[in-house]
Amino acid sequence: MLRFRADGKGNVTGHVAGHVIRHVARPRPPPAVFDQPDGPARHRASWLYDAASDHRWPTLLWRGEMLEKSETTVPIVRTRDTAAEVVVLDGRTRVMVHPDEVGNAYALFEQTIPPGKGPPMHVHRHETEIFYVVEGEFELYVGDETVRAGPGAIMVGPRDIRHTFRNVGTTPGILHLTVIPGDFGHYFIEVTEVPDHDTDTIRTLLDKYDVALV
Repeated sequence: MLRFRADGKGNVTGHVAGHVIRHVARPRPPPAVFDQPDGPARHRASWLYDAASDHRWPTLLWRGEMLEKSETTVPIVRTRDTAAEVVVLDGRTRVMVHPDEVGNAYALFEQTIPPGKGPPMHVHRHETEIFYVVEGEFELYVGDETVRAGPGAIMVGPRDIRHTFRNVGTTPGILHLTVIPGDFGHYFIEVTEVPDHDTDTIRTLLDKYDVALV
């Protein structure tokens, strides 16, 4: 069982696997590279402190921090007809929840993907992407796995694990995409109408969000 205690000043102490873990409230550091069991990873983060080993490492989002970031003054209710629309992968992407509306905690899109289309294999250093198939037939790639899936399927692409998808059907397919945290959602607005073959522009935009083509 995980047990945590807050002191009301942004500091949280807990016990995990016999270690005393403290979330220390302090200004966010700049992006930096830290050694992790599966290799270096880049983070914009708060810090965890392990009193037993006197070791610090970054953590992306804590629950209290997430709730604070996702706070909105009014509920969001939006239909397809009222959502902003951009052009990505030669298809329509509707911005159902813009990251700026929720303090960059997440972003939610509805993507209409033409047959044969999908992004290049890529890896995020900060975000998890969650894909839900609404219509059509897709091949979903995550890590070393490939799955052919139709409506109702879901794929979670964690940060630091390569993933992509492709519409393998004969008609346009629809995906719901959730990006957590949501800062990368701005990429879809910035890349709108950039041709698929303009790889230099796409790579420049991806570099801005620390996303690598692999």
